[in-house]
Amino acid sequence: LYYDVHQADRIEKHIYYADGTFQFERETQSAGFVADLFDIPNEKDNGTASKKQELHHLGDKLQYNNFDVQPGWPDWSRYYYRPGVALVRLPDVLTTSTSTSNGDTTTATTNQTATVQSVLVLQNLRGMKPPAQPINLTSISTGSHPYHSIPLGQSRYFLNHTTPISQDEIDQYIHNPHQSSSSPEITMITKMKKIPLVVDDEEGGENNVMPPNDLVERNREFCKQMVQVDKRMTYLGSSMEEYLHELLL
Repeated sequence: LYYDVHQADRIEKHIYYADGTFQFERETQSAGFVADLFDIPNEKDNGTASKKQELHHLGDKLQYNNFDVQPGWPDWSRYYYRPGVALVRLPDVLTTSTSTSNGDTTTATTNQTATVQSVLVLQNLRGMKPPAQPINLTSISTGSHPYHSIPLGQSRYFLNHTTPISQDEIDQYIHNPHQSSSSPEITMITKMKKIPLVVDDEEGGENNVMPPNDLVERNREFCKQMVQVDKRMTYLGSSMEEYLHELLL
């Protein structure tokens, strides 16, 4: 499937293939694979939510194959920088559009309906781990939750997950290097349109649910390099991801 998100004057597609490979339409941090996928429990809405609404949403961990090490970062961080996001599928929305055609003697009006599928993508601006707070899907779908007002294809920022904040407040927070671990959390939340990838079952038909070969080869080559780095790090390898996360808090 892929997601559409508006970036400045363009639409950026985020494509996730069936094997966990992904590719984003941007220059850097744009390709790799999902290194982990896990459940995050949703809020049960005091027992009034349906079983479907109580289903968990997902957290993930992304491994980029083209991450450029930041100035001052150690070289090994290229292989242990695995930022994560939380993904919440929103209830489908039925939309109706009207078109009018003029004939020689009559005017015809046609109503077309379409189902819009969308997800919320939540990312903390400190550290690498995704937000793990419960999400009340009922309040989002009924409009009583602040996430409901996020326009499709755009991002908004929230303090402690619920209070909208301005860009000035974000800049002041991010560029203060002395924030303590008890500082309020700032989360970027994007509402993306979800479009499933399709398979044409006809002979010779297009199959785009699996990644292109060149992307698979790039992931394979990156993994070979990562194995060698793990060997050099010996027993530290498994803990370097957590160490990098703590440095970014």
